Amino acid sequence: AEIKLENGDLSRGDVLLITGPTTGVVEYNVGEIRVELMETEKALKGEFCSVKINEFLRRSDKVYKWIDESDIKSQ
Repeated sequence: AEIKLENGDLSRGDVLLITGPTTGVVEYNVGEIRVELMETEKALKGEFCSVKINEFLRRSDKVYKWIDESDIKSQ
């Protein structure tokens, strides 16, 4: 799946929640990340990146990064 990072970075090991009317809710642990076809550990805000997801996703699906409450409070 190709994702445009609009609000933050994405790193290997992050958890994504993907939602859509047909897709429902899919939780995904990020493994491999690619930016411009090159494998990387992290994709930065504003970049397009691709991640391998075993579910069928649709263009209208929304992708959210799961952030623990403790991580928010420490910022």
